[in-house]
Amino acid sequence: MVGHGDGTKLPMTPALIAATVILLAGAAVAWPVGWPIAAVVVVFLLTVTLWANRRDDLALRDAAALSAALWILIRLPVVGIWPLPAALALVAVIVLTGPRGTLSRWRKWFRVGTIGPSTRLLCAVIVVLTAVALLVWQQSTDGGLPSTYTGLIDSVPTPVAIAGIFLFLVVNGAVEDSVWSGVLLTAARGTMPAPVAIAVTVLSFGIAHLDGVPNGPIGVVMVIAWGIVLSLLRLRTGGMLATYIAHVLADATIVALLVPSLLSTK
Repeated sequence: MVGHGDGTKLPMTPALIAATVILLAGAAVAWPVGWPIAAVVVVFLLTVTLWANRRDDLALRDAAALSAALWILIRLPVVGIWPLPAALALVAVIVLTGPRGTLSRWRKWFRVGTIGPSTRLLCAVIVVLTAVALLVWQQSTDGGLPSTYTGLIDSVPTPVAIAGIFLFLVVNGAVEDSVWSGVLLTAARGTMPAPVAIAVTVLSFGIAHLDGVPNGPIGVVMVIAWGIVLSLLRLRTGGMLATYIAHVLADATIVALLVPSLLSTK
């Protein structure tokens, strides 16, 4: 049992609690369990939220609340497909914590960050390597989009599908970076050394993409490597702009590789 700030001893260290919260965020996306198990997980996460709030650990509190919201929203059919559940989870956390005036106390990760010439060059190299890796993955595994996305593209007129694809490119990177490179990595950095914090966060990121793009064993390794790159960019620049640009360009590469063939058959 996790204590609620009333002097109860904790059987787990804050670092282990934070790691569990972060890994559960990835499992919320990839683990299609029913409501009974999900309810147990949500109760645990809400307990951690209350405990972290009493400790004034705002980063861990919001990470736990975000993870709990993901476990709930991802299982509601009305919410729709990714990244909408994550976007709504972020909004829920902001709404719940905003009235207390705590938004500015720890969300320094949401800054634009400093992007110098070396960072721009690094981003360019990363984008090229990402494009090559995705091309190799697609050619070697004959990988494609998840059936949810292909079915959606097939079910709407081509102009609507194209508009939806561009909306996805704009939103997905911002949402995923805010969840993993922002909220979760910040919580991890509050209780763990940087290398451990990055490792836990990118493992959660990889778990969340088990059925995403790229998928399969090779795809998961690629996503974890990509998560390390995004985390290092975030820490190097002190903000989110570099990670967002890199993420959007990577998603654009996926779209360029996988979507044209779908649109040509409509």
